[in-house]
Amino acid sequence: MSNTSEIEAVLFKRSGDRYVYQSPNPWVFGPSKRYIVTEAQKAELIALIAARRPKQRIALVTAGILFWAAATGLIAWALSPHDNPSALDAYAILALVVIPLYLAWVVALHRQLRRIHPVIAEAPRTQELIARSELRKAMTDAMSLRKSLLLALTWAFTSATQVWALVMRNWQHPLFSDVQSYFNTFSAMLAAALALYYLAVAVRKIETSDRSPQCL
Repeated sequence: MSNTSEIEAVLFKRSGDRYVYQSPNPWVFGPSKRYIVTEAQKAELIALIAARRPKQRIALVTAGILFWAAATGLIAWALSPHDNPSALDAYAILALVVIPLYLAWVVALHRQLRRIHPVIAEAPRTQELIARSELRKAMTDAMSLRKSLLLALTWAFTSATQVWALVMRNWQHPLFSDVQSYFNTFSAMLAAALALYYLAVAVRKIETSDRSPQCL
């Protein structure tokens, strides 16, 4: 997470004069533990969780993922006995990309939980939930207009590159004639959906900012 407002939106929910803190599952998936924390504990947790240089970290993580994905594709292509990628090659590439990323995520979560343990060690547990609808609304409210537009443009560009790849390959590999065309089509549709989502978020923020002076 890139800034304190987004961290607060995802991990905290006001409950009376305190907050519900939702600790991440150390294995990514599955139920998470929730604690009741004070304002001071919340500030301490945010300080421990927030990245010191969020933009640089995001750039490094993104570059690392792209580099690893490209490297695994080249490795699979070099070792595969097929001229065109088969379904088995696609599964091998997917496994080589996803499994190391998942393991890296787990290591990062365990490291984070060790850092915050002294803060939550004495905090009382709670069964109060932070609903998904509340999470989405809080994240949308915390996101800036600039960031929502940037994400919309990024995903639109990603979708366009996948469509361009389909067009360029179509003369030799017609649509849905091989595994890669399915992958490109799915990626293009997913990226387009995300672009529309973040564009809708940006539009709502613009409308809200336009109405605000009238309400004063």
